[in-house]
Amino acid sequence: MTCYSKGKKRAPERSYRYRPKAGERVHVYVVDSGIRTSHRDFGGRAVPTLEAKNAGITVVNAAGMHGTGNVGPDACHHTPSYLQDVITVGATTRDDARANFSQVGQCVDLLAPGAAVRSAGISSDHAETTLSGTSPAAAYAAGAAALLLAEKPDLSPEEVKQALIRRATVGRVSNLGGAPDRLVNSLGGVPKVPNWAEEPEGMWSLVDGGVDRECGGSSAVTKGA
Repeated sequence: MTCYSKGKKRAPERSYRYRPKAGERVHVYVVDSGIRTSHRDFGGRAVPTLEAKNAGITVVNAAGMHGTGNVGPDACHHTPSYLQDVITVGATTRDDARANFSQVGQCVDLLAPGAAVRSAGISSDHAETTLSGTSPAAAYAAGAAALLLAEKPDLSPEEVKQALIRRATVGRVSNLGGAPDRLVNSLGGVPKVPNWAEEPEGMWSLVDGGVDRECGGSSAVTKGA
């Protein structure tokens, strides 16, 4: 869920407003609003995040982009990154290196692809665009959290966070620079084998602990392009 303040009118007292039940029935809430929640209008920077967490909603936060000059390199100096139950996600490149613009520090929980990510464009129904930033990385982690909650819907936000940390792939990312050695892994355990995977024809891409390899025959695999 993404909300933007740009162009929206404010009440006479110049305060932003949002519906208290905005995140109701939403399993994953990505904090990427573009609104400066440290403003007094919000009653404190972390209020919306805390309300979401108290409602049992898993909050995934995009770590800052210090390369743009708008924040410092340490994610712990900014909220909601430092909150315990929030999943703060930094960005990696296609070469599995931490993106230089991505914040670091002990408050970053996970890393995920966030450089030159192909996404949907706005010029047509079939338009594509390329995005770079910690926001795309947070979207990857939010998807992993959603898959986990689909398996175990009773998990608390803290349990979701710890489960994703345990499932993360280690030893893969370079240029950590103080970021955690934890790359988001949405698979966790061994995935179920789809029916067509029993066919020996063609080549398949096997994901095993974060290592991609090619193989033939039947296995717990994902069909390649």
